[in-house]
Amino acid sequence: MTFARQTKTFPTEAEAKQFAKEMLLSDRKNIISGTLLSDHDPARRIISGWDVRRWTEDS
Repeated sequence: MTFARQTKTFPTEAEAKQFAKEMLLSDRKNIISGTLLSDHDPARRIISGWDVRRWTEDS
C-alpha cells in the first residue's frame, strides 16, 4: 500500500481554501489542512475530516 502526501504553503488563507476545494473535488480521501493563526502567534489550527469541507465554504 502506498500513500501520497502533498504539502503546500500559501500566502493567504483564501488560496489554501481553494487548494483544499480542488483536493475535495478530486475525490481524495483523508484531506487534512492546517493554518497558522497569525504571524505573531505561531499556534496552528488543524482542520480534518468533514471540517475541511465546512472550512472551505466559510467566506
